[in-house]
Amino acid sequence: MSDANLQDICPTHLQKTRTLIAALTGESRGMALNLGCGTGKHTQLLSAEGFKVISTDIDIENLKTVKKISENVVLADASMLPFKQNAFDLLSCIDVLEHVEKEVDCLAEIKRTVRPQGTVILSVPVKNYPFAYDPINKIRTLLKLKPLPIGLYAWGHRRLYGAEIHDLVQKKFEVQAIWKKSSWLIALLEWYWPYLFVYHFKKFIPAKTNENGAPAIVASLAQFICLLDDLLFCEALGYINIVFKLKNPKAQGGVL
Repeated sequence: MSDANLQDICPTHLQKTRTLIAALTGESRGMALNLGCGTGKHTQLLSAEGFKVISTDIDIENLKTVKKISENVVLADASMLPFKQNAFDLLSCIDVLEHVEKEVDCLAEIKRTVRPQGTVILSVPVKNYPFAYDPINKIRTLLKLKPLPIGLYAWGHRRLYGAEIHDLVQKKFEVQAIWKKSSWLIALLEWYWPYLFVYHFKKFIPAKTNENGAPAIVASLAQFICLLDDLLFCEALGYINIVFKLKNPKAQGGVL
């Protein structure tokens, strides 16, 4: 199963997509940048929502995949974007900041390329994740040991974020909304249930798939888990992602 298909059955991915949809409410449609586009799930979403989308990634293989659904792809480093100042009305930066070497440079480029009063939707993984999601690294960090590249520290993550993410974004943007997503229920289930269900449904039932090729019943169950996780959300037990909706403030005194 491809990465794009897995995004339809993995609750943490679905929660970020659902939050992106919520953050688009009330936004005028225009030019959008999908920064760190991956395999293009959110490129499809933004296009369907009426935006003219440019997708960037540092991984050429990701861009080859996105090229199948969009012509507007650009190979680029998130800290050195090849776009003019004020080029975009909206910028989506979903789980990118933790990958870059210098997040301050990335945020500066985001600010430069988004027009004044434009919107930025940004998410990052957090340090306060539920123990069940990555118990090995939770214990290692408590013991002041270097995390292993597994669990929430997999996929090339350089860091997770605590309270400092609020300071970083507030230095450059106005915070419009914050969502804390994927708590204890998703933490308990995500690593196990999609693969078990996929195995059994493929073995015993000719599985129907959704428009992205994911098993339809598993995708529906993943959506239900997301709704249930929202209902039973408990911040004290931790959560996996924080999502910000930000506005690029107007220039004051001629300085952005």
